[in-house]
Amino acid sequence: MATPYRAPLADQRFEGEIKVKVPILGGKLEKVMADLFVEAREKEHSVGAAWLRDNHIPGSETIV
Repeated sequence: MATPYRAPLADQRFEGEIKVKVPILGGKLEKVMADLFVEAREKEHSVGAAWLRDNHIPGSETIV
């Protein structure tokens, strides 16, 4: 499964496979894990962008 993560000045792509071998629940757990991964990447971006802005790093004012 490829999960694109896009930021205004960068394009990051993470590729991997999540497999949960539990009958009936496996597919649902895989989806939850993939969603949590994307959510964590988005949070990491927002925390990093805030740090750059707060520390007055040149160019960081354009980071969303």
